Amino acid sequence: MPARRVGVGLAVLAVALTACAAPGASPTTRTSHDDTLSAPAALGGFGALRGTAVPSGDVIKPDCVPRSGAPYQIGAVGSFAGGSVTIVDGVSVSGISGRFCAVATVVAAPPDTHPDAKVCAQLTAPEDGITFDPVDAVLSLIPGVTSVISQVSVAPRAFSAFVCDDGTPGQLRVDTVIQAAAVPQVFGTACQVGPIQAAVTGSFTGPLSAARATLTSGPFPVSAVEPGPLCPAGLAQNTNTILGLPLQSSAAGLTISTTAALYLPPP
Repeated sequence: MPARRVGVGLAVLAVALTACAAPGASPTTRTSHDDTLSAPAALGGFGALRGTAVPSGDVIKPDCVPRSGAPYQIGAVGSFAGGSVTIVDGVSVSGISGRFCAVATVVAAPPDTHPDAKVCAQLTAPEDGITFDPVDAVLSLIPGVTSVISQVSVAPRAFSAFVCDDGTPGQLRVDTVIQAAAVPQVFGTACQVGPIQAAVTGSFTGPLSAARATLTSGPFPVSAVEPGPLCPAGLAQNTNTILGLPLQSSAAGLTISTTAALYLPPP
């Protein structure tokens, strides 16, 4: 993808967000959704999003729909794929994929976490707006013996992310905490591992209709498996003993690629 197109697309988004959130902006750019869209300084090429429909093939949950009026909001839908993580040496999960929808609300850049940012959009993804595809867990705890637990379900948790213009040309920085729990189902049992909370960072690049980022985290804590209706106490205890749970730190962090599209329905 040409670098010029990448830079122009993200620069336009930054201009639009800055005009809506910058202190001292004129009432025309701050009072309402309609006023913002009619302000030449806020529009730029971003005005082409006005009246755009939800990207084809996406079903948006009601709490993912952007509101008209203040604060300024933009809809976001996206997907993630190619995710992988190693919980402990010999236990890894790969092929993490799924979809999400979110609302991006223009906010002032948090001075404690984003001191160099010009403006930020806070993405809020509700729990029912996140879908994980089943994944495979690979166990290599015994040398020379590898087992695969297929169709491990992943239970999502709602999350909030900051997407900020920190002045780097052609990209927007994203910071969030991904929360999810893995539930392997073996012989009628289902013991939940997690939820984990992995603080991930990355940078979106590309056009507003298909911005891409690779998100990575450092190691993260993993809680012990708790007994439940489908997880007998003995199985939970054995799982914790074998995996050494709870863990203060996983063996490796999470890596996942994501694509996001912005849209702006009619007011």
